[in-house]
Amino acid sequence: MPAPVIVPRDKSLDQVLAADQVRMLIVGSSRRATELAELAGEISGRESFGSIPRCAVQVTTDAAITPSLRQEVGETPDPTIITLKRDGTVVRAVVDDGDIEKIDLEDMFMEAGT
Repeated sequence: MPAPVIVPRDKSLDQVLAADQVRMLIVGSSRRATELAELAGEISGRESFGSIPRCAVQVTTDAAITPSLRQEVGETPDPTIITLKRDGTVVRAVVDDGDIEKIDLEDMFMEAGT
């Protein structure tokens, strides 16, 4: 099971965004954000998505959000889930109210991969 990339501990957000892959960013450092990031990491490693590479990323500090991404998604309460296509286009930004489940994350990855 792939672990999520932790920003800024493992990489900078610019490094993550430069990769040619579908990305799911979980913004926040709360317990819930960590749970979502781990779940997204598990989902990202599935072969059922085909050949499109996917990466789960937990952004633990709001300051790590790039200015261009901040301009596009606005405020990011803890936890916020942002999905991006391979070209960096934001597909969706959703604030988790505690109701996001595994199936929702799977759907978000699928949507970003199309």
